[in-house]
Amino acid sequence: RFTTPVFPDDHRRWAAPTLTRHYSEAVLLADHFSGQWREGITVSDAANAIRSAAANFPAVLHLVAEPEVEPVAAFGSRFRSFEPERRSRKLLTIVDVGAGTTDFATFALIVDPELGLKMYLVPNSVHALRKAGNEVDRILQELILRKVLAERPGLD
Repeated sequence: RFTTPVFPDDHRRWAAPTLTRHYSEAVLLADHFSGQWREGITVSDAANAIRSAAANFPAVLHLVAEPEVEPVAAFGSRFRSFEPERRSRKLLTIVDVGAGTTDFATFALIVDPELGLKMYLVPNSVHALRKAGNEVDRILQELILRKVLAERPGLD
């Protein structure tokens, strides 16, 4: 399984099969060179293996699942071993700030100690912002400081 940023629909339609193919090729290459990485590989061996992987990737397509968008995967990894203590309903928004995009997804949670955790992706809540890293940090710092200073005048 692999993740992608929150791409627009047309980009996602291109990226999913393209990345699935490349990950399938990577599976073949990793298997072919297993145990040889430390000693190094020759350029000619690498070139031959890459050509072979490109020709034979359909044989391992079944090993690579469809991609999941990053904020959905982040949510799943965070709650994989969650054990609810009391019954509740919540809305939770995941914000995944990466190197090139900031991705968002909102989930409705139903928590029940007897039934476990049920999670539902809120329709139309998955979005991406083409700003990330230091730029998002700067924007968030300004927002937080503005809010704190508005609530507590004289702190500046």
